[in-house]
Amino acid sequence: MSALHAIPKKPVGLPTRGKTASNRLRRVDNFILLYEPALLTRTPAGDQFQKALFVDLGYGFDARTTLESAARFRRFNPTLPMLGVEIDKERFEASLPHADSITHFRVGGFNLPLLPGESVQGTSCSMFVLRRKACHVAVEFFSRY
Repeated sequence: MSALHAIPKKPVGLPTRGKTASNRLRRVDNFILLYEPALLTRTPAGDQFQKALFVDLGYGFDARTTLESAARFRRFNPTLPMLGVEIDKERFEASLPHADSITHFRVGGFNLPLLPGESVQGTSCSMFVLRRKACHVAVEFFSRY
Protein backbone atom coordinates (compact mmCIF):
# COMPACT_ATOMS: atom_id res chain seq x y z
CA MET A 1 0.00 0.00 0.00
CA SER A 2 1.54 3.30 -1.06
CA ALA A 3 1.59 6.28 1.30
CA LEU A 4 -0.60 8.19 -1.17
CA HIS A 5 -3.37 5.61 -0.97
CA ALA A 6 -3.06 4.63 2.68
CA ILE A 7 -6.03 5.71 4.77
CA PRO A 8 -4.60 8.49 6.94
CA LYS A 9 -4.47 7.91 10.66
CA LYS A 10 -5.43 11.47 11.52
CA PRO A 11 -7.66 13.59 9.27
CA VAL A 12 -6.26 16.97 8.25
CA GLY A 13 -8.67 19.80 9.01
CA LEU A 14 -11.02 20.96 11.73
CA PRO A 15 -14.64 19.99 12.35
CA THR A 16 -17.19 22.56 11.25
CA ARG A 17 -20.35 23.46 13.12
CA GLY A 18 -22.10 20.90 10.92
CA LYS A 19 -25.04 23.14 10.02
CA THR A 20 -26.03 21.05 7.02
CA ALA A 21 -28.92 22.44 4.98
CA SER A 22 -30.85 20.87 2.15
CA ASN A 23 -29.55 21.82 -1.28
CA ARG A 24 -26.37 23.31 0.19
CA LEU A 25 -24.32 22.03 -2.77
CA ARG A 26 -27.01 22.55 -5.43
CA ARG A 27 -25.14 25.39 -7.13
CA VAL A 28 -21.81 23.57 -7.07
CA ASP A 29 -23.51 20.43 -8.42
CA ASN A 30 -25.29 22.39 -11.15
CA PHE A 31 -22.03 24.06 -12.17
CA ILE A 32 -20.44 20.62 -12.58
CA LEU A 33 -23.47 19.35 -14.50
CA LEU A 34 -23.42 22.37 -16.83
CA TYR A 35 -19.72 22.92 -17.39
CA GLU A 36 -17.93 19.67 -16.55
CA PRO A 37 -20.36 16.77 -17.11
CA ALA A 38 -17.46 14.65 -18.36
CA LEU A 39 -16.32 14.41 -14.73
CA LEU A 40 -19.40 12.31 -14.10
CA THR A 41 -19.28 10.10 -17.16
CA ARG A 42 -15.57 9.36 -17.57
CA THR A 43 -14.85 5.76 -18.27
CA PRO A 44 -11.71 3.92 -17.31
CA ALA A 45 -8.73 4.78 -19.46
CA GLY A 46 -6.51 1.90 -18.51
CA ASP A 47 -6.77 1.77 -14.73
CA GLN A 48 -6.95 5.53 -14.14
CA PHE A 49 -10.68 5.73 -13.38
CA GLN A 50 -11.36 2.06 -12.66
CA LYS A 51 -12.10 2.77 -8.98
CA ALA A 52 -12.63 6.53 -9.23
CA LEU A 53 -15.01 8.11 -6.71
CA PHE A 54 -16.80 11.43 -6.68
CA VAL A 55 -16.09 12.90 -3.22
CA ASP A 56 -18.28 15.14 -1.05
CA LEU A 57 -15.76 16.55 1.41
CA GLY A 58 -17.15 17.64 4.78
CA TYR A 59 -20.83 16.73 4.44
CA GLY A 60 -21.66 18.03 7.92
CA PHE A 61 -24.38 17.14 10.41
CA ASP A 62 -25.90 14.40 8.27
CA ALA A 63 -25.28 12.71 4.94
CA ARG A 64 -27.79 14.90 3.13
CA THR A 65 -25.35 16.69 0.79
CA THR A 66 -23.69 13.43 -0.31
CA LEU A 67 -27.09 11.86 -0.98
CA GLU A 68 -28.43 14.93 -2.81
CA SER A 69 -25.32 15.19 -5.00
CA ALA A 70 -25.51 11.47 -5.72
CA ALA A 71 -29.14 11.82 -6.84
CA ARG A 72 -28.29 14.76 -9.15
CA PHE A 73 -25.16 13.21 -10.62
CA ARG A 74 -26.64 9.76 -11.07
CA ARG A 75 -29.17 11.15 -13.54
CA PHE A 76 -26.14 11.37 -15.86
CA ASN A 77 -24.25 8.33 -14.57
CA PRO A 78 -26.42 5.88 -12.60
CA THR A 79 -23.40 3.88 -11.41
CA LEU A 80 -21.26 6.82 -10.25
CA PRO A 81 -19.57 5.85 -6.97
CA MET A 82 -19.89 8.55 -4.30
CA LEU A 83 -17.77 8.98 -1.19
CA GLY A 84 -18.90 11.20 1.67
CA VAL A 85 -15.96 12.26 3.84
CA GLU A 86 -16.51 13.77 7.29
CA ILE A 87 -13.95 14.56 9.99
CA ASP A 88 -16.40 14.08 12.88
CA LYS A 89 -16.68 10.39 13.83
CA GLU A 90 -20.20 10.69 15.28
CA ARG A 91 -21.51 12.29 12.07
CA PHE A 92 -19.75 9.58 10.07
CA GLU A 93 -21.35 6.81 12.14
CA ALA A 94 -24.79 8.40 11.73
CA SER A 95 -24.35 8.31 7.93
CA LEU A 96 -23.63 4.57 7.71
CA PRO A 97 -27.30 3.49 7.30
CA HIS A 98 -27.29 5.42 3.99
CA ALA A 99 -24.33 3.52 2.54
CA ASP A 100 -24.84 1.04 -0.28
CA SER A 101 -22.77 -0.59 -3.00
CA ILE A 102 -22.02 2.75 -4.72
CA THR A 103 -22.45 5.22 -1.86
CA HIS A 104 -19.69 5.14 0.74
CA PHE A 105 -18.84 7.12 3.86
CA ARG A 106 -15.48 7.44 5.62
CA VAL A 107 -13.87 9.49 8.36
CA GLY A 108 -11.34 11.90 6.90
CA GLY A 109 -10.33 15.41 6.05
CA PHE A 110 -8.42 17.13 3.28
CA ASN A 111 -6.15 14.08 3.22
CA LEU A 112 -8.83 11.97 1.59
CA PRO A 113 -9.28 8.45 3.02
CA LEU A 114 -8.79 6.46 -0.17
CA LEU A 115 -8.28 2.72 -0.28
CA PRO A 116 -5.53 1.15 -2.39
CA GLY A 117 -6.38 1.49 -6.07
CA GLU A 118 -9.00 4.20 -5.57
CA SER A 119 -8.73 7.61 -7.16
CA VAL A 120 -10.85 10.76 -7.26
CA GLN A 121 -13.04 11.49 -10.27
CA GLY A 122 -14.23 14.80 -8.85
CA THR A 123 -14.64 16.59 -5.54
CA SER A 124 -17.25 18.96 -4.20
CA CYS A 125 -17.59 20.71 -0.90
CA SER A 126 -19.34 23.79 0.31
CA MET A 127 -17.58 27.10 0.02
CA PHE A 128 -17.90 27.31 3.79
CA VAL A 129 -15.78 24.17 4.17
CA LEU A 130 -13.12 25.65 1.91
CA ARG A 131 -13.17 29.00 3.67
CA ARG A 132 -13.26 27.48 7.16
CA LYS A 133 -10.40 25.12 6.64
CA ALA A 134 -6.90 26.10 5.62
CA CYS A 135 -7.03 26.48 1.84
CA HIS A 136 -3.30 26.04 1.51
CA VAL A 137 -3.65 22.58 3.05
CA ALA A 138 -6.39 21.69 0.57
CA VAL A 139 -4.28 22.76 -2.40
CA GLU A 140 -1.34 20.72 -1.13
CA PHE A 141 -3.40 17.55 -0.72
CA PHE A 142 -5.63 17.91 -3.81
CA SER A 143 -2.58 18.40 -6.02
CA ARG A 144 -1.67 14.78 -5.28
CA TYR A 145 -4.80 13.40 -6.98
